[in-house]
Amino acid sequence: MLNPHVSVIVVAHNRREFLRSAIDSVLSQSLDRNSYEVVVVKNFRDPELDSYIEEHGISGIYTDEVPVGSKLAIGIKNSSGDIIAFLEDDDEFTAKKLEHLSSLFARYPNLTLYRNPETVVLENGSELSYINREKFGEPIDFSDSQEIFRRLGHLLTTRLPFNVSCMAIRREMIEGKLQDLARIERAPDLFIFYSSLAPGKSILTDMEELTRMRWYASSASRMIGNFSHVYSKRKSFSNLAARDREFIFNSITDPVIKKNFWKINSWIVIESVIRNPAADRKKLFKLGRDYLRDVSKTSERLPPFFIAIFVVYLISPGLSRRIFAVFEWIRVSNQWKSLTEIRMKRNAQD
Repeated sequence: MLNPHVSVIVVAHNRREFLRSAIDSVLSQSLDRNSYEVVVVKNFRDPELDSYIEEHGISGIYTDEVPVGSKLAIGIKNSSGDIIAFLEDDDEFTAKKLEHLSSLFARYPNLTLYRNPETVVLENGSELSYINREKFGEPIDFSDSQEIFRRLGHLLTTRLPFNVSCMAIRREMIEGKLQDLARIERAPDLFIFYSSLAPGKSILTDMEELTRMRWYASSASRMIGNFSHVYSKRKSFSNLAARDREFIFNSITDPVIKKNFWKINSWIVIESVIRNPAADRKKLFKLGRDYLRDVSKTSERLPPFFIAIFVVYLISPGLSRRIFAVFEWIRVSNQWKSLTEIRMKRNAQD
């Protein structure tokens, strides 16, 4: 089978300092330039950068849209590739990324999503492989919706559903969902992941580190800087991402995945509702009742914190949010300490 044509959608919002490097990484691919196109979607004009984009045969699109999902949707609408790869402005592709993913989609006709591992680039330029990631050397096949459900809980504990700059999806899986994608502010990766799941299809991740991901102080989701700054950024980011996850849940159409989403994502769903002051308590109560009923028929054990926060929320939403805020502070603090230690060790080695 001939290698498919690839479209790379590069998105930027306000940030200019890394965009040229991101574009250069796409232009420096080992894949023949005629085999892929590049679309840059951004919310600012820059004469020098715009001229560079035009000179290199790149489609440059200006938009006032804020959500990253909206920029991705605009890019997809203005592209023609069979395979869509994504790149945020502060990340980069390695030189063989497009050649590698193109060959995979050609080799596996039922492959809908490829997710490569990433290399983290610290502020001082040193690199490290992402920690605790899991990779599968062969496609994960989904014979039916029940198979998707059976594997989904485990997949969500890996890095596979996260980081849009590491993802490539077959156009047919996402093209009909652009209106929904345009509403996503902070979790386009999770939306793309769910869009790729279908009976008779497969997804794949492997050992090839083909994306370079920057960690730096002004990044919205990465834990760089003093703790108060990191916590404030993380809280704001997580609030928006939680709303996205609730929207993704509501937009799922597969009846088996829809029915079992609550079981697999009990924490994700309740976090989304707790973070949203306008949440419908009746809806949550029904979801919780159904979840408890289903779990009571199995050998599953409910997380004690989930039970407690669920009950407290039904009695007092305000109190549940205060409890959740403490839990979130502890969680972010532990993550920040761990990553700070890693960076200090790496800096000492350099």
